[in-house]
Amino acid sequence: MIEQPKTGIALALDDWRALINDDWRGLTIALYMVLVGYGVLVGIPVISTAWVTKLGFTEVEVGRVAGMDLGGLSAGAVVAAWVINHLNRRLIVFIGIFLAALANGLCLKYVDYETVLWLRFLAGFGSGMYTAVAMAVFGTSIRPALAYNLMLFSFAFSQALEMRILPQLSMNGIYWVFIVCFLLTLPFLGWIKSYPKPRSQDTESITTNKNNSSKPLLAWVCLFSIFLTYINIGAYWTYIELAALDGNTNPELVSEVLVWASLCSLLGCLIATLLSNRFGLLRPLLI
Repeated sequence: MIEQPKTGIALALDDWRALINDDWRGLTIALYMVLVGYGVLVGIPVISTAWVTKLGFTEVEVGRVAGMDLGGLSAGAVVAAWVINHLNRRLIVFIGIFLAALANGLCLKYVDYETVLWLRFLAGFGSGMYTAVAMAVFGTSIRPALAYNLMLFSFAFSQALEMRILPQLSMNGIYWVFIVCFLLTLPFLGWIKSYPKPRSQDTESITTNKNNSSKPLLAWVCLFSIFLTYINIGAYWTYIELAALDGNTNPELVSEVLVWASLCSLLGCLIATLLSNRFGLLRPLLI
């Protein structure tokens, strides 16, 4: 009797079991690290408003400070990508935690624009190293697409939580939240594998042959779409709350809209997941 291939819910459950059984500790801490590492990015509307109202920065200065923070995030991720296959991953995470916690701690003391500008770059750089390792853990899991989908769905909740909590804190309170969240990773560093899983020579040979025979067009299309998406995010996300408040919009209404907009991104993630499962990864990008 020929066994019918699993489809639908049964196939999805099998994928989840495979993902969890692969390395649930590594995936759990990686998910936490991604949410913390991207904390400034997803919470930048609230943080930008705090820089203006609590530190007295101008809108132009806020844009530059946010740019340095997110630019540092990119730079740190690039550096981590260069060394991640040759350096202990736990050490990379530890360095990232040290830099991010140190920079955020110094921001508690120094509030002038020039100093904060460079401290935010340092904080972003540490966050980038920290987050890059987490992303690598997802990429080397047995079901990477499922792991990344889990990350995207989790973003919606963490972003809504930030939009709800951060406006109620002082500027130092916001910095302390990031410091504590980074430091909470330290007891669980052992859950991260020091080096990637070794692959057999046969597997490496097959992978190399496939890579040589086909152009990685889809990968570059995805990277380019991500690049354009984050350019767009940087263009309006930094100033969205400031612009609304400048237009004399009710602050409570602005806060509620940002929270619900974050939760509504779940719908976009769900549609993208269904489309990619049904038609392939390229279809959500085209839509």
